[in-house]
Amino acid sequence: MRTTFNPILLTLLTLALLLGLASTSLADTGRCTTTENTILKSLETICDDGSRAISRWDSLLQRWETIVQPAPGTKQSCQGRVNPLTRQIEVRCR
Repeated sequence: MRTTFNPILLTLLTLALLLGLASTSLADTGRCTTTENTILKSLETICDDGSRAISRWDSLLQRWETIVQPAPGTKQSCQGRVNPLTRQIEVRCR
């Protein structure tokens, strides 16, 4: 049996995972707010610690692309996406 996931749910799960990875301290509890930017056709998540994530639907590749900018003072930037073949989240950090 093959399970398909709602793209919005996958995006929100991806954002939560990426923001957790990019966070300077996982022990700190922070608040994040996700809003839809209808002009740029994207979802924007901003957290209290200053980390941000922007997700856009790539209609050519038929997938969500998410870029995470870590909180100020951290050095890594992560990008995640759902692999259409494996339906798993792939995260790359620099």
